[in-house]
Amino acid sequence: MLGFQTGHRDESHRDLREIIDTAKLDHPIEKWKFDRLAKIQSRFQSIQADLTLQFQAGKIQPDEYLTRFNAALREAMKRNEDVLGHDDFVSIFGRAGQVPEGLIDPDVFFSEMGKEPPKYRSR
Repeated sequence: MLGFQTGHRDESHRDLREIIDTAKLDHPIEKWKFDRLAKIQSRFQSIQADLTLQFQAGKIQPDEYLTRFNAALREAMKRNEDVLGHDDFVSIFGRAGQVPEGLIDPDVFFSEMGKEPPKYRSR
């Protein structure tokens, strides 16, 4: 189990490093910031894995999965921005990072689940 956790952490660090390198910032990210970002990413991936398991086991429905996934992603992005500051955050994650709920198209998600999207009532 420890080997899996270490390998998962190493992969997560590589993915994060690629994202940061792709942004081509005019300065390096300090090690403490990178470490905090890696922890945020790891926590988000853990939540996502737990949600996936709950969904596959039939404990939550697609709409709850999507709602909870979006909430976790929104929180992770907020924490990333807190660590990086606004300008570096936008350079790395783009404007979509500020509205991460739009990253998954609900219509596509629900159609792949073979379900209709939930109907939202206007007030």
